[in-house]
Amino acid sequence: MISWKEVQTLIKSELKEMGKEIDVCKESRLIEDLELDSIALMDLFCKIEEQFGVDFTDLEDFGNRFNVCVSLWEGINELVEKKHFEDTKL
Repeated sequence: MISWKEVQTLIKSELKEMGKEIDVCKESRLIEDLELDSIALMDLFCKIEEQFGVDFTDLEDFGNRFNVCVSLWEGINELVEKKHFEDTKL
């Protein structure tokens, strides 16, 4: 399971690259609260996919869940669990 701290650190890193120091909590919204634009969002999602070995296209309702940090974190864990399950079936 991916910890909230790991996801929070990755989001904070993205914000720092943008020159922003904004507190990130589970209820933070990526667009409205953290002010990520479309390019920053794509960069963050690519970093998440690379770091945790997941593919957001495998999450059916990703489009409805990506904006709130806690939902993003839960989605990452669902994908990690799904990948682990598939890997153990082989």
